[in-house]
Amino acid sequence: MQEFEIIFYEKEDGTEPAKDFLLSKEREIKMTDFNAFVAEQMKNEDFRKEYESLEPEFSIKQAMIEARAQEGLTQKELSLRSGIAQSDISKLENGTANPSVKTLQRLAAALGKRLKIEFV
Repeated sequence: MQEFEIIFYEKEDGTEPAKDFLLSKEREIKMTDFNAFVAEQMKNEDFRKEYESLEPEFSIKQAMIEARAQEGLTQKELSLRSGIAQSDISKLENGTANPSVKTLQRLAAALGKRLKIEFV
């Protein structure tokens, strides 16, 4: 079998549009599969209760990731702006650490946003 290599050319700004496109499509497919899996699991009451109990943590992580993406920043760039180690930002975004309110305020400020917490 013949081997081949795919080379993605970078633009002057360092982006790789073709690679970014392919990866986004791969994520889209995986998310569809994941969403179908979760929908099926939500039929189980124990699963649903546990999933719903984790929603506040998921919401915080998602808000952090979306705010960083809206600003077009990498974790490293956010680290430089906020003074929070990139490894700590990664832990917060992947859910292996829980942020304090002070940390959330620092991240919000670095993103040009303000932190709003509410009870509903």
